[in-house]
Amino acid sequence: MKKLILLALPVLLLYSCSKNRFNDLELKEINGFEMIETGLLKSTAALNLVLFNPNNVKATLKNAEGEIFIDGKMLGRLKVADAVSIKKNASFTIPAVLNLDMINAVKNIAALAKQKEVDVEINGTALVKKAGIHINVPIKYKKRQSIEDLRLLLNNKMPGVL
Repeated sequence: MKKLILLALPVLLLYSCSKNRFNDLELKEINGFEMIETGLLKSTAALNLVLFNPNNVKATLKNAEGEIFIDGKMLGRLKVADAVSIKKNASFTIPAVLNLDMINAVKNIAALAKQKEVDVEINGTALVKKAGIHINVPIKYKKRQSIEDLRLLLNNKMPGVL
């Protein structure tokens, strides 16, 4: 039994260090924006995140969280609490909740309205379960986005942007 364990240990070590690691999930689109609750200090919105799994294995996304920045200023925090099954080499949609910091939003809305385009950045992590092992996978997204497309998304007149 000890010999079997000693033989299996190097194989497992080499496998875990191989280049077949779980690649980062790619954020492709945000759609379905809907305000749930509006307040003076904090508001809550629901939205869908469309991600792509570039890996050749299926997995389960257990939860995810991150922050959204517009032109380098934090707009709010994203949270996904529901487990979602991820197919290999496929896109998938997860519902998320966005907690908006209304003080920052109001401060920056006048400056943003004068611009034609803004930088949208999302930084976060997702907890992914693959073969019984939990892995923290970074979610990074940065794109120059037109203000008009953002307005349409917020008014739910555009199926998806970003």
